[in-house]
Amino acid sequence: TTYNTKQQTENYEEVALKASNLQMVYLDAAITYQVNDVNLPAMVQEYDMSNYVASILTPKVESALQDAIGKNDIWILVTDKQMVTDAIEYILADKLSEDNYLLIRDVNLKSYTFDPQYEEAVLDKLSTEVKLEKAKVQTEIARLEAEQMLAKAMVEPQVAKEMSKAISNPLIIKYEAMKALQKWDGQMPHTIMSGADNALPIISVK
Repeated sequence: TTYNTKQQTENYEEVALKASNLQMVYLDAAITYQVNDVNLPAMVQEYDMSNYVASILTPKVESALQDAIGKNDIWILVTDKQMVTDAIEYILADKLSEDNYLLIRDVNLKSYTFDPQYEEAVLDKLSTEVKLEKAKVQTEIARLEAEQMLAKAMVEPQVAKEMSKAISNPLIIKYEAMKALQKWDGQMPHTIMSGADNALPIISVK
């Protein structure tokens, strides 16, 4: 007789569970498992292989789901799904290790819903948390901008002082003049500023 020892997935839909705050959670999950070929002979002797999922896997899946969900508030499901998924996987693997007939390969929490009145409260709380998180980010940005402005204000006087020293240095003045001459194309300017204080309009050199 041949038996399938490849990875398989069993779907569980709307499994009713009770969270730590006594609110009901309805969970959809996909459990990927594999028959342990090492212990397959003993498994065949002990269980009806045409229905071993219902006999071995399902009771322990439901127990693991309840253990993981029942110890946590619903809010944990909303905010840290990965932590709950990992907890279910560890608990289920531990329960199945008692006889070691099935090996857990993956746990996927596809979706979960709550009682309608509580779901609305969860959504409201989630919206509030998002707003608070956004406010924290905006506050942090404002703080960083303020620190940058303060640092700039402290540095700029020193920069201005160094620039003042540079432009009063004869060697630097000569260097800047040489750079200007190198860029000159040999053409005289067509306009000059007139007036002692250069307040008059630009007039033609011609």
